[in-house]
Amino acid sequence: MSLHGNPAIEYPYFTGYVHETGIDDGAGFTLNCPLEPHCGPEEYFDAFRASIETALKKIDPKYVVCSCGFDVADKDPLGHFGLLPEHFHALGETIRSLKKPTMHVQEGGYLVERLGMNVEAFLTAFL
Repeated sequence: MSLHGNPAIEYPYFTGYVHETGIDDGAGFTLNCPLEPHCGPEEYFDAFRASIETALKKIDPKYVVCSCGFDVADKDPLGHFGLLPEHFHALGETIRSLKKPTMHVQEGGYLVERLGMNVEAFLTAFL
């Protein structure tokens, strides 16, 4: 599952639409959730939780690979979703609540002066 900006108006502009659900052996296993710019933390969390529910109805994964895009942080020059450290912590808690072995891969996050605190807030949910 992927939450990201609406590709009709946001980077990368050509992929990430709802109708793109995977190809070949992966058909039906991609869940794209494009969001409008500046939707805000509440709408982001609603979409996040709904996407997790939808994904878990389809499969019961043995593990989770979490691509951590911190560009959704408040004031990030590339993101527009306004998440604060407490939101990142709550995201981490939600993922931890799945009780699955989880691997985190950091990608995205361009507000360098706040990146460390956002990453820390997210990861401390797993302690």
